Amino acid sequence: MGKTTCCEKGLPRNAEELANRLKAMGHPARLMILSLLAQRDQCCCGQVVSDLPLAQSTVSQHLKVLQDAGFVSSRADGVRSSYQFDLDMLKAFHQQLGSFIDTLEADYKSCCAAQSGNTVHAVEEGEGQS
Repeated sequence: MGKTTCCEKGLPRNAEELANRLKAMGHPARLMILSLLAQRDQCCCGQVVSDLPLAQSTVSQHLKVLQDAGFVSSRADGVRSSYQFDLDMLKAFHQQLGSFIDTLEADYKSCCAAQSGNTVHAVEEGEGQS
């Protein structure tokens, strides 16, 4: 009898999008920027800079990453850009991440854990009994 391996379903179809959003959330400065924007209707980069110990160019770079990930939107206000937190996108990300975690948990319970004996799943289904 050959060795059984875990189920190999591959990556979810939105894996790249999820990874990019996780990367955008993966820096403390970006989390601080999101927090600041969530407390205001909108603001320009200079207002964010005045509240954080970061250079204007650094804040601009972080805003660009957040904007590319969809967490922040911007609009031109003359020579300045005004930034706004996108709550709908954050909710969509929350759902996307939760769905991915649920899938991981289900895959683990239905395949790998049963094979390694970490759950009672195999015994419940009559597998592994002599």
